Amino acid sequence: MTTIRKRWLKILVTVGLIAIVITTFIFGFFMRQFFIDFTKENYSNQVNNIKNQAQMIFEEENAINRNQLSLTLEDYLKEPIISIRILNPTGEALISVGKRKNNMMGHMQGMNSKVDTFEILVAGELKGLLRIERSGPIHNSTMTGQFTRTLLFNSIISGLSVLILLVIASFYISREMSKELIKTAENAKYADSKLLVVKKPSNIKEIFDIQLSLSQLSKKLRLKETLRKEAIDSIVHQSQTPLTVLRSNIEGLMDEIIIPDQNRYGILMTQVDQLILLLDTLDERILKIGEAITPQLKTVNLYETIGKLVKGLELKFSKKGLNLKHYYSGEKVIESDESLIVQIIYNLVNNAYKYTDTGDVSLEIVVDEASILIKVKDTGKGINTSNFDKIFKAYYRVDHGSANGQGLGLYIVKNNVEALDGQITVESEMNQGTTMTIALPRKKVEMN
Repeated sequence: MTTIRKRWLKILVTVGLIAIVITTFIFGFFMRQFFIDFTKENYSNQVNNIKNQAQMIFEEENAINRNQLSLTLEDYLKEPIISIRILNPTGEALISVGKRKNNMMGHMQGMNSKVDTFEILVAGELKGLLRIERSGPIHNSTMTGQFTRTLLFNSIISGLSVLILLVIASFYISREMSKELIKTAENAKYADSKLLVVKKPSNIKEIFDIQLSLSQLSKKLRLKETLRKEAIDSIVHQSQTPLTVLRSNIEGLMDEIIIPDQNRYGILMTQVDQLILLLDTLDERILKIGEAITPQLKTVNLYETIGKLVKGLELKFSKKGLNLKHYYSGEKVIESDESLIVQIIYNLVNNAYKYTDTGDVSLEIVVDEASILIKVKDTGKGINTSNFDKIFKAYYRVDHGSANGQGLGLYIVKNNVEALDGQITVESEMNQGTTMTIALPRKKVEMN
């Protein structure tokens, strides 16, 4: 597994090499072709000038001597021209300039040389021949070869210079990019354990987008963790309702304070059913952490349900010296989510129990055609009006010293009430008691 820094460096160097090779090839090809065309044109001009000079020997009015012409023609002995000869019509040499070397190089040059022959005409009459010997084809001349080698050498030098600069630039760019990516990758490892804050965001858009996404993901994970804790604590808290009723009734049976009968067994079985329902839906509740509660509406005999709940809590209240009174009026059978309503009533009654040392706790339920009214009133320590907006938050507890709990009771009440489209109001006076009122709209199950 390679690092992004090495991979980026390899890519840049490879692309640079390919670009240099292609550029050198294209530039070299066109420059060489341009030079060949230029050499051909220059040779053609030289030939025309030499022909004009040679023709002057045979023109009486422009005649020049051979020695003077020889000196003039020697100026043309430059690559690719090796020698120049002017002959009379019979082939006898009149002027011959150019050196022929006898060494091996000269021999090889002679073998590869080419001779161009031109007629010299004066007034349309053949007066002589012009023979120009050159060092092979124009495109393979010594000058062309030298130019090609020089061009190739300079291209290689410039290409290597560009490549060195490219490597340095690639190293710097890859280092800067990898530095930010490495830091981003390090932060990603802790996205689920701490809140990520991008102090120095990257100037590179893609990396900045990754950093921003990680920061947002970190916030969501933290929120999800908070919601998960609240949900699990809420589930544990909800299990306390049936467990408390079971415990108090079992203790009453053991102490022979309660006489076992069918009604008492029914109360105990109802609480067991509540626990079973809670455990059966545990997976679903965990999977829906952070989602709104969806009520499961069904036909409920609210009168019997509340009667069993109150009956199960009476022993607990009597041990503390409190009276638990309940009043029910209106229709006994309703359409609602039994579990949500039981949790609402239990948490309100249990809260009243915790914060009341003497006196009464009353539960009043009124069911009419439009609503279900639930009112729990106690004679306890009361709640300061400044805390009314706090008591329904998770883990908030009014500081009354002796009361125990996690501060989730009223939080669960509020969530359940909102799930049932209801409203909750609070009336309280310090050391005089508190009244919690829940108003739920009547709901009906749609029949298929």
